[in-house]
Amino acid sequence: MASLNNSTAYQRYLALLGLPRNCPDFDRNLNNEVIVNLHERKCRLKVLGVPCPAFVGTAGALVQHIELRHHLTCAGRGEARRPSTAKILAANAFYEDLMTEHDRVVAEETTAVRERARIQNLQVGNVKLPAIKILDGEDRGDNDLSKMNRLLAIMGKRTPCDTYVLNYDEDIVECKLDFEVNGEGKRVPGGAHCENTRFFSGLLN
Repeated sequence: MASLNNSTAYQRYLALLGLPRNCPDFDRNLNNEVIVNLHERKCRLKVLGVPCPAFVGTAGALVQHIELRHHLTCAGRGEARRPSTAKILAANAFYEDLMTEHDRVVAEETTAVRERARIQNLQVGNVKLPAIKILDGEDRGDNDLSKMNRLLAIMGKRTPCDTYVLNYDEDIVECKLDFEVNGEGKRVPGGAHCENTRFFSGLLN
């Protein structure tokens, strides 16, 4: 019979000191009951925006924690104690998705840290480049574009980028790092974004 004991993703989930990176909150059913996945042992609820740190010994203990500490009702009371193969496979897929997203976030953060360290050591001739503070969202208009474009040139990146030329003006002389934002100053998913903002996103501070 299928089991999570042989699931690499589940064992990695258990081995983490906390939750996987970018871990979602619990799903709810139509009765607003919390859905706890098979053998789940870490609370994913947030208290004042901060993930609950509870890591318990069994899924049953997690259900008890959620109901007693967070005063919520969990779904699945009265279900058969031995899970079906379909439920085990669904749970394994859940843990694989968790760890895939965790790995993606960690890889991006690692790349950003290495890129930041490399850029901090860049020099033009014998003069080291000064630190560049990169602003996003509502503060994006306060960026030092000349300094940023100088850095892009040193890094061998095209300015303006292909996306900007395609969507805006071929005659601009420098990349403005523009991107489509909503009323809150946040990027619009699927919008036409300057390709170089992805490079600078790892330098945000």
